[in-house]
Amino acid sequence: MKGVSDMKQTNNNYELGKQLIHNSDFSVKSVKTFMGREGHGVNANIYFKNQKIGDVIDSGNGGELNINYYIGDEWMRTNKDVDDFLNTLPKHTFKEKGYDFRLDEITRFDAEEMWNELINLYLIRREYKKDMRKVAVLRGDNVYTYNRKPSELGNKFRHNGDLNTLREIVLMKDKNSVILNELPESESFSIWYENVYNQGGN
Repeated sequence: MKGVSDMKQTNNNYELGKQLIHNSDFSVKSVKTFMGREGHGVNANIYFKNQKIGDVIDSGNGGELNINYYIGDEWMRTNKDVDDFLNTLPKHTFKEKGYDFRLDEITRFDAEEMWNELINLYLIRREYKKDMRKVAVLRGDNVYTYNRKPSELGNKFRHNGDLNTLREIVLMKDKNSVILNELPESESFSIWYENVYNQGGN
């Protein structure tokens, strides 16, 4: 599972760029969040093709993201793979980015924006994995979680006087319900993201 979802058709170059970042060979690990003086801070290790190329830190004090590139003991001001990738991303307008000023001004993704996007994706995935520890069901436009482990879906329980599997009980309310735990991870993540994260949580 790479990004929030498979590549989707979009006429918004900013959203397209984010998709390309999500599905790139860049990633973050060991992400830790904390409270700074002026908001949330974060630090993380950064990777290209699963090789560590540095680390980033936002102290939460109102400054920009501090990016440190290195391989082993060799420190670098920039990283060629990062720069080359950024140059492939589409230019976009401030309007596409959701700004309400200088709407037609053209801009590009920079390294800080790229790593912040990957950190956000990492944190979203972490919330998804937390929800998937329970039975998660899509019903209509909402995802509901049950305080049962997915491994219990085949177990039988007494329900309204009958003995049914947990799977049958969950699906009784709406036969069109979808048990996310039984879908391929990329598909369940995409559904969860659209119906939970985009709506501010369940």
